[in-house]
Amino acid sequence: MYFISSSGQVISGDVCAGTTTCTIASVQGKHQINQIALNPASTVLYATAGNSVRIWELNRLQPIGKLTGHIGPVMCLTVNQTASNHDLVVTSSKDHYVKVP
Repeated sequence: MYFISSSGQVISGDVCAGTTTCTIASVQGKHQINQIALNPASTVLYATAGNSVRIWELNRLQPIGKLTGHIGPVMCLTVNQTASNHDLVVTSSKDHYVKVP
């Protein structure tokens, strides 16, 4: 089991072992993750955190990029695939915009 934080840190093991509920203290610079989505091939994870979307390569459990452009917290996203096999990400934010980066 792995714990992936919004800042890009990966922690191996169960961070909430032995408890029925899990609360992890927020560290400065980290944001609440509002939503996650996998690409259709299940090789990339997209996670909304603050005003951006962090992109993770699941084979290596490493962040590979970040989508920016919203001025408010990103609340939801969806991922689909284009005809040319590229990920198509659509985000919406509290800034009242829907964006396709």
